[in-house]
Amino acid sequence: MKIQTANQTYEVIGYLAREEAADFLLCETAAENRQFLVIALKHMDLIASVIEFLYEQASNPAFTDFHDCFVSSQRLHLVFVYHRGEPLTGILSREYSGLQERLGILQNILERIILLDMPCYFASQCLNAPDIYLSRSLDVSFGYHTGDLLHCRDYTMRQVQSSLHLLVETLFEKELGKEVAPPVSAFLEALENTLYHSSLELYQSFLVMRQALLDLANQDMETPRTWSFRLWERIRRCFKPMKRLFVLAVLIIGLVYMLWNLREVSQPAASSRVMEQIGTLKIR
Repeated sequence: MKIQTANQTYEVIGYLAREEAADFLLCETAAENRQFLVIALKHMDLIASVIEFLYEQASNPAFTDFHDCFVSSQRLHLVFVYHRGEPLTGILSREYSGLQERLGILQNILERIILLDMPCYFASQCLNAPDIYLSRSLDVSFGYHTGDLLHCRDYTMRQVQSSLHLLVETLFEKELGKEVAPPVSAFLEALENTLYHSSLELYQSFLVMRQALLDLANQDMETPRTWSFRLWERIRRCFKPMKRLFVLAVLIIGLVYMLWNLREVSQPAASSRVMEQIGTLKIR
């Protein structure tokens, strides 16, 4: 099966998914040594509402992942570069990733979104953890889809921040559960209460959080800060002076006992009585 355009022929390798609103096809071309994800939108009423927005994005030279956009056989086809990699959700569920590694992953994700100059609609979609893929060197790529495409022009940084909020909670679930990462909690609060004007401004806020998190001592990161743990820490701190007093008392008692024994040893033994007679029996 082939999809023909004025300048390109896409050879269909297979279907990745089939949905009511669109088909997702894996394709390749003879001219380029790479594969493409082709999303074929089926409903003409939807196409009429979004075609202008999509053509604008396809013509954005910075958005290199968005390779082409064309109409064929009464369907609007969106062509994205198809990247291979490991899903982020699979990596997080299967193996432990250190704090610095997860910070690096998040930094790469945000930098990739800025580099591609994504509009808010695509940025919001790509910040979903299941749609993020990583190479062995932690290079980031995205799996594109067309959820809520009808409202693509209505997306703002508010939706981007909401998606990022969920992603941060996923990446730092362990630290947030133990309440040992105040900078992450502060960043999440800012995502809820502050409206950033661009992805670049959002990235700058992330860098502040990243540096603050790295500045924390390792022991502080490993010590839980839940209410029950804080209560136990207070009790333990209160017992420290008492522990010292107890040890000191034991040493004093031991010293007094040793001196008493030395005194007893140094005293002369009492003179013994020699018995000469028991009753009428004389002892010689």
